[in-house]
Amino acid sequence: MTFNNLPLYELTIEESDGIQFISIVDRPAIQSNFLCFADNIKYDFSVTDPDKHLVSGLAMIPDLPIYRQNEQGEFYVVFTTDTIKKLAEKFFNEQRTLSVNIQHQQPTNDVVIIESYFIDHKRNIVPIEFADAPDGSWYVTMKINDETLWQSIKNGQFTGFSVEGFFDIKDIEVPPSPTANEIKQIEELQEDIYDIIYKIIK
Repeated sequence: MTFNNLPLYELTIEESDGIQFISIVDRPAIQSNFLCFADNIKYDFSVTDPDKHLVSGLAMIPDLPIYRQNEQGEFYVVFTTDTIKKLAEKFFNEQRTLSVNIQHQQPTNDVVIIESYFIDHKRNIVPIEFADAPDGSWYVTMKINDETLWQSIKNGQFTGFSVEGFFDIKDIEVPPSPTANEIKQIEELQEDIYDIIYKIIK
């Protein structure tokens, strides 16, 4: 399968795979900025203390093509809803609430993940600021205890989250197109169904 004329692959999780860090970055791969809760609370959340230094946003979005480039060339990857849930569950089972770094490089012990859930519109688990995000998106909140980092976030230097880890990659199988004979059989079946419905309502 392709996307924007480039190969599109699915990233999956095996026993030895998983997320190692959630990074605070200036250009998140999923193109979704996080939210800063500080002096002026603009959003309808439970955070009311301006000194708590909290940032919230999307760490992963299902089925969103993410551009990548390596020695093999350019391509896109996606995570399914099921894979995102498995990755998040493993992340917390491994007690990685302090596994945060800056720009995928600088480690920090002054940030802790304090909230995590999956967007679910049917259950009304949807932050107002991300109402358009698809179900299965992974939403997290971090507490920033590093004052310098907090000021950089408030100043707009950092804008989002980006996960890093080890994943398996596989081709996305495209269902084969129906043959002319299969299309004819479907059309004949539809005509039979219409005849039955017509006789019933008549």
